[in-house]
Amino acid sequence: MLDNLRIRFLIYAVLSAAQVLVFASADVVPGVYLVRNVAFPTRVMDEKRETNTAIGWVSNGGANQKWLFTPYKDSKALLTIQNCETKRYLRSTGSVAITNTTVQFPPRLWLLSDDDEGRYSIDVIQDFTRGIGLTGNNYGDAINFDADAGRLNQKWRLEYNGATC
Repeated sequence: MLDNLRIRFLIYAVLSAAQVLVFASADVVPGVYLVRNVAFPTRVMDEKRETNTAIGWVSNGGANQKWLFTPYKDSKALLTIQNCETKRYLRSTGSVAITNTTVQFPPRLWLLSDDDEGRYSIDVIQDFTRGIGLTGNNYGDAINFDADAGRLNQKWRLEYNGATC
């Protein structure tokens, strides 16, 4: 059985060679999701409109906390993540160890992988060793782009909220 790092390497290598890959390491239905942090379960991914950044916030039902997961071709693991309110896409910025996760154009491809317990890692396909994680349990704590170490703050539960925004 392949571990997540080998799967990510395989996907990255194939995509880097400009080939189309259909591989599901996660079985997620395309649609709208509330993205809840595992380490801090009262916090969900929220777009802070003033700064175009992704933060952790208490779930309030707002459209800025709902994210449209759209698969790349036929894959359920490679996808874009778009905010329902602003229509901006989740993106990683910079190349340093820890940078903010922004919500901007154009879209970026993400790799979604499941640990078989309903917890997902969300890693950027351009650098499959780095994913997103919530920095703390305070209102407005940043969702950062960092080395994916499998920590609980880097795991997310996806709560389905319908097919469209």
